[in-house]
Amino acid sequence: MIRKLTHHWVERYGLSEVRRWFFEVWNEPNLSAFWTGSQMDYFRLYQHAARAIKDVDGALSVGGPATADNAWIDAFMNSATRARSGRLHFDASLSTDAFGKPGDDTVSQLAQSRRSVLRDEAAKARTETRVSRSY
Repeated sequence: MIRKLTHHWVERYGLSEVRRWFFEVWNEPNLSAFWTGSQMDYFRLYQHAARAIKDVDGALSVGGPATADNAWIDAFMNSATRARSGRLHFDASLSTDAFGKPGDDTVSQLAQSRRSVLRDEAAKARTETRVSRSY
């Protein structure tokens, strides 16, 4: 299904446009409100989805783990490396939970944040997980 959907988008919007997109596999699988499977279930889903997207065109950008609060990044990177599921193009896990008050929506959280906070959060995640690639 993922391969067919990606192929459809390439046919509809053109390869040069779709190559500009960032494919994120799932959203916040570490929160039970969004994912009821295990961490390894998500990793398997990512591997299959990434492979299907890359089968359409190897230059398409696929990333993850799109977790809340920068969770699972080390385990995810190790899993992706072991599975040889292709190069991780971007880490989609950034926490906005540190801004504003718990329960605030994203707009409120970002309105109360300092300038460059997302860049700083990304740098922190790379340092904590020994990911040296610049996103």
